[in-house]
Amino acid sequence: VKFTGALNNREVAKIFAKSHFFAMASHFDTFGVVFIEALSAGLPIVGTKCGGPESFIGNQHGVLVDVGDIAQLSGALIKMAENYKNYDDEAIRRYVINSFSDQAVSNCVAKQYNAILSD
Repeated sequence: VKFTGALNNREVAKIFAKSHFFAMASHFDTFGVVFIEALSAGLPIVGTKCGGPESFIGNQHGVLVDVGDIAQLSGALIKMAENYKNYDDEAIRRYVINSFSDQAVSNCVAKQYNAILSD
């Protein structure tokens, strides 16, 4: 584990390119853009069920644990360190493109507007 402090976008991309997985244990998070950034690099996730990540991180993308459960978190980190190669990095990247790219988000917003306007 290396604690880097603040990084710019280019530095983050370099770190992600050298990483095997990404972990973040938040007490609350409404979405978690950094999770999407890590997933876009093909990295599986270890995170917490803190209000946002459980809406878009499935078993094929990583592992989510209960907030504050240190034993569960440490177990997930160990398991991920031993099994990160079992995740399909290309499938993880495709998931991000299909769900969170500019085009995917634009289509979702347009669909919502059309539904509202058609009522």
